[in-house]
Amino acid sequence: MKKSLPFLTLLAAFVWVGCSKELSLESGAPPAGNNAVGTLVGAPGACANITLAGVYGQAIASDTSDYLLVDLDFTTAGDFIISTDTVNGMFFADTGSVANTGIAQLKLQAFGSPLNPGVFNYTVKFKGSSCTFSLEVFPVVTSTGNDYFPTSLNSWWNYISNDPAAAPSDTVRSIATGTTITLAATGRQYDIFQNVYHTAVTDTSLYRKAPGEYFAYDDIDQFGLADTVIAGEWIFLKDNVAAGTSWFSPEVNTTAASVPVKMRLKMDITQRNVDAAVDNKVYRNVIKVRTTQQVQATAVAPFVDVVSFESWYARGIGLIQVAAPSPFFGYRLQAFVVN
Repeated sequence: MKKSLPFLTLLAAFVWVGCSKELSLESGAPPAGNNAVGTLVGAPGACANITLAGVYGQAIASDTSDYLLVDLDFTTAGDFIISTDTVNGMFFADTGSVANTGIAQLKLQAFGSPLNPGVFNYTVKFKGSSCTFSLEVFPVVTSTGNDYFPTSLNSWWNYISNDPAAAPSDTVRSIATGTTITLAATGRQYDIFQNVYHTAVTDTSLYRKAPGEYFAYDDIDQFGLADTVIAGEWIFLKDNVAAGTSWFSPEVNTTAASVPVKMRLKMDITQRNVDAAVDNKVYRNVIKVRTTQQVQATAVAPFVDVVSFESWYARGIGLIQVAAPSPFFGYRLQAFVVN
């Protein structure tokens, strides 16, 4: 068994400056007028200090998670109306009031659905002031299954490293072999996955499923902190629980740098049924799971978090992304076939 990350074996508050916003499109209360005066920061060129929030996929209707933050320098307080032009079936807009002059960060909600994938240029307009920004819309990956981790025969997934210094050839293909093995250690039957690295080195991963739960049999020490491999089974994903749900792997006694410790994994559903952009594509119905390695130094000490990574699973497709800190980085999905 190979130590790896993850078990694929690879693996605000907004600060308002000088102004207070009181009304907006979000509240449904339009301003009494449009008597505020100011200039968009960055006008007449590219909008300065903008933030685009949300995931933009072809034909996906915008919602409250899709918005634009833009700075406007007010010279006269009052009510305002601000919007963009309509491009590719979408526009951004906001209304509100400011009580003071100065720079305020405004939140323009997205409206509509992108018609086509590509990069599109928008113009933000406030009275005689305007600035521009670009928005990229990605194609949407479709799927028909309901399994968040398919194991059907000859299904495969190609992953590439998220390490900025990695070569394009730093890839792995995970293949569902359609064969199983029963382990004496657990008495359970597992699906065997073969993982083929760009170096032609191969190893295997073991998984099983129960209603709503997905199990891995691998090294519970996912980050190589222990002195030896800690083979065991744990639930790496639950698809029938709400965001915010947590659970743990079994606790195991081991040593780290020759010091006796106890280790376990903690899993948290951070998001559920969301859209996610990976490698210039949008996946729908995604569950995000944060996995944290925890260590207990003594029997009376609490478990402490050491390091975490986040895995994203798309319904009907499987694992699409592993986001991990340096020097692990994780991997992202490039191509797949689910049979």
